[in-house]
Amino acid sequence: MSLGIHVKELEPGDIKRCSTIPVCGLSAYVPHRYHLVNESKTWTEAQSYCRQTYTDLATINSMNEMKKLADTLKDQSLRVWIGLEKVTWQWSLQDGTVYREGQSYKRSSSYVFINDFKSWHDAQSYCRKNHTDLASVRNQAENVKIKEAAKGKTVWIGLFRVFWKWSDQSYSSFRYWKQNQPDIPSGKETCGYIVMTDGGYWSNENCETKFPFICYERKNSTYILIKEAKSWYDAQVYCRERYTDLVSVRSQTENQQILDSAKTSVSILWIGLFYNSWKWADQSASLFRYWASTQPDNCDGNQNCTAVFMAEQGRWHDMNGNSQLPFICHENQLILIKQNLTWREALRYCKDNHVDLVSVHSEEIQLWVKEVAQNASTEHVWLGLRHTCTLSFWFWMSGVSICYENWAPGNGTGGEDCSSVERTGAVQARGGQQWVSLPETQKLNFICTTYED
Repeated sequence: MSLGIHVKELEPGDIKRCSTIPVCGLSAYVPHRYHLVNESKTWTEAQSYCRQTYTDLATINSMNEMKKLADTLKDQSLRVWIGLEKVTWQWSLQDGTVYREGQSYKRSSSYVFINDFKSWHDAQSYCRKNHTDLASVRNQAENVKIKEAAKGKTVWIGLFRVFWKWSDQSYSSFRYWKQNQPDIPSGKETCGYIVMTDGGYWSNENCETKFPFICYERKNSTYILIKEAKSWYDAQVYCRERYTDLVSVRSQTENQQILDSAKTSVSILWIGLFYNSWKWADQSASLFRYWASTQPDNCDGNQNCTAVFMAEQGRWHDMNGNSQLPFICHENQLILIKQNLTWREALRYCKDNHVDLVSVHSEEIQLWVKEVAQNASTEHVWLGLRHTCTLSFWFWMSGVSICYENWAPGNGTGGEDCSSVERTGAVQARGGQQWVSLPETQKLNFICTTYED
């Protein structure tokens, strides 16, 4: 049941409807909706089409999403593009503000020439310690400025290809490899482990191999040894479900702390290091893979894109991106609107252009709201949450019962100030990203849902 756009105080006759026992359970929310486009295009053409018409080429984060995608494909003989591609070059700059085509960039930059010979990693460490970072080149004008600052010398800039990343998607240049390691099979993904009996040096192994592993709990800054042998992928899921993630190692000190926490009870331990030569087209982070047994093989030396082979139970193959295939687009359920509107204006906008202001009725949806909201230009972001002064409670405009709550302290108590204007709900764009009660006349960014559950 959806309430109409006309917002008013609830009448006494509405009490029965709103005070019934809510049915609370697992949300049917799915972050992506998949659309099959049965036209043959190259991978690049398919990506452009998806970005213009939906959100992007399909991103697949779990086996459940893989099953949903397979349900979208009725023809079991199809081969279709998805959004997985080989890792490309990226900039060292950590704050994510590097120039991209089609974006404006207002920060002015100054360049400092360091007339000292260093490796790229040492140069990066020096710049981060003494300045901001190695130089990023965002346009031709900046390239000219860097050439002038370099005074005719050959200099490092911040462009690099990183294949090794940590499970939490962070990047660290610290490595502690055993001699002659890592030994990376061509085109394959591999994972890092600590050799406890060899001074704590690292080696790499097929991620499906089963080893004990070590989790990290960020809240208590502690390491947790799990002696049960699991594949790297299963170890990652285990750590994320119970703690924070598989452990990241950023210094020799942390490496020694891990050795001390495991002592001599195991000889080999998975850590969170992952050789990830593939990424999703929408830049989202996922380590879920569903390769066929012999894939990826980079057979012609230029297989940088990924297709789903329905004739092989939906398993993935790497392929040359110039091949002509149908493709799968995905559409996000949540969209951030960076317009500053009152709550009523935001509600009208969402209903006119999408479906509704977002209802956060599960922790799963809250996590996706957090991801979207952090890109807002306002301190708070409107949700489809409203207070009734007549009956002194909060409700979702979509009619969904409030089973899950994430109020900031002092908010959402029901005893709201009704003396001036109605109170409506927003989420903090950053920080704890909890819900707050605000006057409906305040102007904020907002989050719409793009289709019905």
